[in-house]
Amino acid sequence: MFNADWCNSGKVMKTATFTDSTTIDIMKTKFNLVEFNPEIKDTLIYKGRQFLGSANQSPYHALSFEITRGGFAFPSVVFLNEKMEVIDVINSYINPKFMEMVAHFYGDDAYKTKSWQEFSAAYGK
Repeated sequence: MFNADWCNSGKVMKTATFTDSTTIDIMKTKFNLVEFNPEIKDTLIYKGRQFLGSANQSPYHALSFEITRGGFAFPSVVFLNEKMEVIDVINSYINPKFMEMVAHFYGDDAYKTKSWQEFSAAYGK
């Protein structure tokens, strides 16, 4: 999750979505969870490339824009596959029930064989 200390919807998402017992159990089982503050100044390496931290020209880390495919917003949840490739970016608050469904879609690899529309229509039936 991309989040900053001042982001109210990110704070709510952390305390509602990522503490919901069903949702967090699925997330912890299926994913490596990372909270990334895009205001950090550290230089980071991603997929062999160097990304600079926040600086005078941009208040946000360059990796934020790379991983969110240029659509960076607060909060953002990014799903990566085993090869560290971005498979989806959701730029908004996600409630626990919706996050549970999204976690199953990506965590169970349903996205490889079904569209989101097919999956969501059949989910929970």
